Amino acid sequence: MRRRDFVKSTGSLALLPWLSTALRLDDHRKLPQYAEMAERLKNAPQITRDDFQARLAKLQENLGSRKLSGLFMEPSENLYYFMGWRFGRSERLAAAFIPAAGQPFVLGPAFEESRLRELSGADKIYVWQEHESPYAVFAKIIGDHGLRAGTMAVEPTTRYFVTEGLAHALPQAKFVNGDDVCNAQRMIKTEKEIALMRLSNDATEACIRQTWTQIKSGMSEREVASLLRQNYAALGLSGGGLIQFGPSSAIPHGGASPRSLQPNDVVLMDCGTKVQSYTSDVTRTTVFGTASPRHEEIWRLVHQAQSAGITAAKPGVTCESVDAAARKVIEDAGYGKYFVHRLGHGIGLEGHEAPYFAGNNKTILQPGMTLTVEPGIYIQGEFGVRLEDDIVITENGCELLTVRMEGIEPIRA
Repeated sequence: MRRRDFVKSTGSLALLPWLSTALRLDDHRKLPQYAEMAERLKNAPQITRDDFQARLAKLQENLGSRKLSGLFMEPSENLYYFMGWRFGRSERLAAAFIPAAGQPFVLGPAFEESRLRELSGADKIYVWQEHESPYAVFAKIIGDHGLRAGTMAVEPTTRYFVTEGLAHALPQAKFVNGDDVCNAQRMIKTEKEIALMRLSNDATEACIRQTWTQIKSGMSEREVASLLRQNYAALGLSGGGLIQFGPSSAIPHGGASPRSLQPNDVVLMDCGTKVQSYTSDVTRTTVFGTASPRHEEIWRLVHQAQSAGITAAKPGVTCESVDAAARKVIEDAGYGKYFVHRLGHGIGLEGHEAPYFAGNNKTILQPGMTLTVEPGIYIQGEFGVRLEDDIVITENGCELLTVRMEGIEPIRA
């Protein structure tokens, strides 16, 4: 399972050949940390209709200030963020349009009308018949709203053929990438969003540590990944992770290898889940058995680099400067060529979203932005170490949404 896919996995748990190691769901509920976590999840804050209405109002204000007629959106995380509903994509166009002023509307296939109405809760639903062009129908609706010649933002993940269909049906209109207008809001999280992300991270921490207690010599990476998924399931969550042992931990984002766990192997676990649609992304690296001086050296160096990044992350500084602060620690120690990726990424509704701690990103940090800080050193043929924690930018610096490891904490073999 690749890293970008693990939080999307909703499949059933694999049958385990070593069921004596796995806990039944009832057994999990007897563990104090699980009972407490389950209670917290039950009382998780809800994103309400009022929250979505506030997002819409702010979006419309932003559209107006940018002289945009509106935002066109296919089903996407942006559509969910602004309107609170999800719908699958297919070759048949279903979309929403939020004008700079006035009421949003939904367009979709006629035979899907009742489902669209139920899911979206929108008051204005337009439909197109199978013999019609959905783009021509959309153009007529836009014309009726007096927006045929305006400049329209298009949700950034909209498929090319859809954008092409819009441009053909509305030759007088101008279409621009809606990435900036969407990110302007989504990058700044509310207290409620931050609380949900903290819950998601706490649940992930609990599942990682429970999985550590179940790991045994000879297990495969896939078997440990199945254990992790079961531990999430005990909390009613769909979560998982990328599990890598020994030399395979030196392959960033690599798939599961056939290697079985051996004493004194490095164990890298990159894990996450969602709570009320808000994501966690936590990586822990430890050793199964006894850590060698080499393990300790590299682990401590990565931890120091992460500390430098966390210290540098504050309002008013650029994303690239935070990346540079962490990278300098590793480069000064002579391991620069082994830190092969950016320092981190934004996180929220998606596991990877803007902004990014990357060397060419001049985005200025603002309070409310949430990101990962995840330096790594990957020595091919030996092992890799990555430590990943999530932060929120505050008025004076940043705050952790996770509990950092302060030592390598070997797993008992």
